[in-house]
Amino acid sequence: MAQGDARGNWLLGIETSSDVASIALVPTASGVGHGAELSWPAPRNQTATLLAQVDHVLRACNLEPEALGGIVVATGPGGFNALRVGMSVAKGFAFALDLPIFGVGTLDIAAQAFA
Repeated sequence: MAQGDARGNWLLGIETSSDVASIALVPTASGVGHGAELSWPAPRNQTATLLAQVDHVLRACNLEPEALGGIVVATGPGGFNALRVGMSVAKGFAFALDLPIFGVGTLDIAAQAFA
């Protein structure tokens, strides 16, 4: 683990409420790295793509899942199945790594760009 050796220096963000899915790795401490964001078209196939994309972003940042300190997941509004996929992946990571989950409304995420 080259960047962010200490557990808990990164948050994983998951947004699957629409036909464009997004994930982000955000550092929670200075000096551990720059983070990464990835969005991709995922109409009706978040189930097939989400975990592979999370793995891709972790590898791109040279991180292991154990570097995560928490999971942030979009809670909607949005497509029921798409949100269910995002929340299931978030819960899986949280359960496996004993991490907290933070839910954020999709409209709050969108509004943040204008704040």
